[in-house]
Amino acid sequence: MDYNPPYPPYDPTDKNGYETVVKRWPIILTSLIDTVQHEIDSLSSTKEKAQQNHDRIVEGKAIVNTMKKLKESMARNDPLE
Repeated sequence: MDYNPPYPPYDPTDKNGYETVVKRWPIILTSLIDTVQHEIDSLSSTKEKAQQNHDRIVEGKAIVNTMKKLKESMARNDPLE
C-alpha cells in the first residue's frame, strides 16, 4: 500500500514553495514544540517522576531549544542549519 501525503513534498527550486515555508513550517514547528513541552511537563509533574525521567527531560528540553532556534532563524530569514 502506497502512502499519498496530503501535500506534495517541498521543492526548494519551486518559487511557489514560499507559502509552505512561511505558513506551514512555523505551524508544524510550533505544534512539535508544544507536544514535546507537554511531555516534559508530564514527565516532571512530581519530584520523584522528574528524578526517574531526568534523561528524557534533558533530551526533550534540547529538542525544544533546537526547534525554537530553527523557528527564530526562519522568522529572521537566516540560513537554515
